[in-house]
Amino acid sequence: MRRAVVAEIRRVLRRGGVLIFVDSLQTGDEPDYDAMLEYFAAAFHEPYYASYLKEDLDRLWSPGFGPEARLPAYFSKVLSYRRNP
Repeated sequence: MRRAVVAEIRRVLRRGGVLIFVDSLQTGDEPDYDAMLEYFAAAFHEPYYASYLKEDLDRLWSPGFGPEARLPAYFSKVLSYRRNP
């Protein structure tokens, strides 16, 4: 499903446009929080969260997007990707 969403965003976002989104931290983003992230998937029965923790977002968004910014925001992060010209 993630790849289908990326393909649709790639289709509708103009070349050079910027996608900005907020999502959960992933394993390794803030190593002190890794254990809590793993606990969240089990404690709250989130079936897709465990695979998200390991997803390589830069690879998911390519081809078509280049990473721009990555800012931690407690248990979340703000990411931006620019649609290739």
